[in-house]
Amino acid sequence: MRLLKIFTVIVILAIVIIGALVFYAQRLDWNTVKPEVEERISKAVGRKFEITGDLHFTLFPLPRVSADGLRLANAEWGSAPLMLEAKAVSFTIAPLSILLGDPRATAITLDGVELLLEENADGRDNWDLDDVAAGDSSGDSSGQTVVFAKLRSVKANDVDVVYRQPGADPIRFHVDSARIGAKAIGSGQDVIVTGTLNDSAFSVKGALSPMSDFLLGRGLKGQVSVQASGFELSMNGDFGRPPSLVGTDFEVRGKGGSVPKIGALDGLPEDLRGEWQADLRFAGVKDGYRISDADVRVGEFRLRGDLTRDHTSGYRGELDIEGPDYKLNLDGQFGSLDGTQGLDATVKGSGTRLPAVGTLASFQEQIRAAWDASFHVNGTSSRLDLKDVSLKLGRSDLSGTLSLDRAGPRPRIEGKLTSELLDIALFWGVGDDSPEAQKSGKARGGKVFGDESVSLAWMKLADASLVVAAKRLEGNIFKYTDTLLRITLEQGRMKLVSEQGTIYGATASGELLIDASVEPPKLLMEAKARGADVGKIMRDWSEPPFMTGQGDFEIKLSFTGNSLATLMSTLSGETKIVVGEGQAEVGVLERMVRTVGLKTIGNLLGQEKVDTVPMNCFAANLSAEAGVVKADVLVMDTDRASIFGSGTVDLGKEKYDLLFKPKPKSVTLNTAVPIRLGGTFRDPTVSAEKVGALRKLAGIASLFVFPPAAIAGLVDFGAENNQCVKLAAESK
Repeated sequence: MRLLKIFTVIVILAIVIIGALVFYAQRLDWNTVKPEVEERISKAVGRKFEITGDLHFTLFPLPRVSADGLRLANAEWGSAPLMLEAKAVSFTIAPLSILLGDPRATAITLDGVELLLEENADGRDNWDLDDVAAGDSSGDSSGQTVVFAKLRSVKANDVDVVYRQPGADPIRFHVDSARIGAKAIGSGQDVIVTGTLNDSAFSVKGALSPMSDFLLGRGLKGQVSVQASGFELSMNGDFGRPPSLVGTDFEVRGKGGSVPKIGALDGLPEDLRGEWQADLRFAGVKDGYRISDADVRVGEFRLRGDLTRDHTSGYRGELDIEGPDYKLNLDGQFGSLDGTQGLDATVKGSGTRLPAVGTLASFQEQIRAAWDASFHVNGTSSRLDLKDVSLKLGRSDLSGTLSLDRAGPRPRIEGKLTSELLDIALFWGVGDDSPEAQKSGKARGGKVFGDESVSLAWMKLADASLVVAAKRLEGNIFKYTDTLLRITLEQGRMKLVSEQGTIYGATASGELLIDASVEPPKLLMEAKARGADVGKIMRDWSEPPFMTGQGDFEIKLSFTGNSLATLMSTLSGETKIVVGEGQAEVGVLERMVRTVGLKTIGNLLGQEKVDTVPMNCFAANLSAEAGVVKADVLVMDTDRASIFGSGTVDLGKEKYDLLFKPKPKSVTLNTAVPIRLGGTFRDPTVSAEKVGALRKLAGIASLFVFPPAAIAGLVDFGAENNQCVKLAAESK
């Protein structure tokens, strides 16, 4: 009986107390405690916190404190006044904790939330409140979090989040609903989130360690998966204390049909937006984060390596990049990645085609050649310095130093380079024997000169001043040795001047001007040499050379166009060539013009079987206008006959129309007949001209008259003593 009485008294007291609490709670104006709540929270987070609406308390069915209109100020350096704004928030309180005078929240619900997360340029973020709390020396702060020690559920509805990073477009996403909850206090919690990102639906599911661990200062661990339109992502490990990255260490795996356009990923080119797969480890550190064991595939590209980001110095690490046509290795400090400040790295690479990156994209289509490169690069905000440059491109090579200065109105490149061999024809896609070039040649319908357009847009992007000391400098129709080449580029006009050097054994000078500031581009070329080895020149056309000897030449040519075909069809200018004693290889010349069964040179000389013809001299003065080259003077003299040439070569139509007339030096050679070279470059034709007996008796050479001005041009060139020039003059 006594125990029953005691129990009855306790029940009655409890009812009285609860009744009193209900009576008191329902009649208390909770807005009177708002200032104290705002002060406590403001002090805890180090920023102004305010409740703009009313504060309510209800006891049934569960004790609940709710507030309307919550605001949390942003960091002082933030882009907006508020970091957090919510229309309403409510806290469910454990009933027993109220009776014991130690209220504990078990659930939180938020509605209509606007959250701004942002990072500063110096690496600070606006959600890091740990340092603020640590700076509070007013007393023990454990009481500020103990109220949430029994929290097992957080719900949020209608949440808008904006994430800002320096130099990048903000990321915006909307959360329709989010729930983080556990079935019991201290047990693991389930995560379920649904929302939209860039107008595409996404969902998040996962299992994390108890919420109480997080609220009591420990980190979250577990597994989270994200699914959205076109991709899926999973993360497993230690997530630290979100949203801070400190203490995180988790694996990331993902794949998708297209790289999502989020933040910096939005600026990726289209060829990097294909199917992707990623496998890496992410770890947060105090001043940034570290990505290790990364293996990322996007379309035909693959990236592997380690990368660390420090808020102060930027990114550093080592990366291997593989594309369909190249491989790159980058090792060092990469700065902020959105500029060149702090760049200090070694770059190595090789491939069959140049990467389509930046200025190189202008070269990629026209330069189809294997390459290998290495250099060390240092960068500031306005300058790049490349040291220990070693580049091989096709047959060409370059070594030395380069710099890129962006401080002026236009970027400027300067450098000093050396080369064993520099083939400038490569930049016009000429002499390319790659499968792509051969296939393109077949598609041209038998044409020799390609009509593929060559982009010179890169010439308008920067100015340049370069000095290249090359042991061999080659183009399509010349080869310099031991030359000092000065290259200047101003406003799209490039000038190449050979200040010293030899060409085919002769002291020579030359100049090439490419003007890309106009459309179509224009080219001017001048070259002069005395005492050149003609055998070396002709060896570029045939082996063995079809002509040997020592001679002089002068070239003044102009072109207009952006393909080899258009350049040839607009060729204008003059070329003068005089050669002294030497020899001509008849068989080689026969093969060059693809004659079959017709010994052309033999016919010219009045005999069918001849291989090597001693040559006394050779002289030519060729003029060109609109792609048509005219033989104003064309004479070769041998011991057996003198051969006079006339006619034209149409470079635009790629057709020959040349006539070669012999003048025998012996009556035994009176059977020599004129030869006409016609047809196309791909399919030339050679035929014997029918000449009447009367014309033969009168002398073929008497029918051949060279323009006096053309002969005078050769005389002015200094060839007045050349026997062939004299023969041309006698034909007048």
